[in-house]
Amino acid sequence: MKKYCVSLKLAKEMKELGFEQKSIFYWATYDSERKYWNLVRDNDPTLSVAAEKISTYTVGELGEILPQIIEINKIKYQLFISVGLDKQWFVVYADEKDYHNNAPFKIMMCKSEANARAKMLIFLKSATVKDSI
Repeated sequence: MKKYCVSLKLAKEMKELGFEQKSIFYWATYDSERKYWNLVRDNDPTLSVAAEKISTYTVGELGEILPQIIEINKIKYQLFISVGLDKQWFVVYADEKDYHNNAPFKIMMCKSEANARAKMLIFLKSATVKDSI
């Protein structure tokens, strides 16, 4: 399931930015030093005794959160997600009138689709392009 969920590093960033801590999967640690993390399901009975837990969104959950269209300065940008020839996933918003005219921010690329989607959400939230995420 790890390839369908957000990495621990990105999950921590999302938590710090205030994303809701409610998901199907969580990163959980049971040691006080928080060195060892496990990926567990939300109904795992051990989750209640975790020293710390962090939501790790799945590809599907991220798909529901990412806006399909963003409007900036009266220009609408549509969400595009695909995998490139180098087997890296990319997430980008492009001008709906001209596919080659990318939005005024970078393409998010990762080997995992979940991490590419998470990076875009983190960017949108931290750049305040979209306040309501």
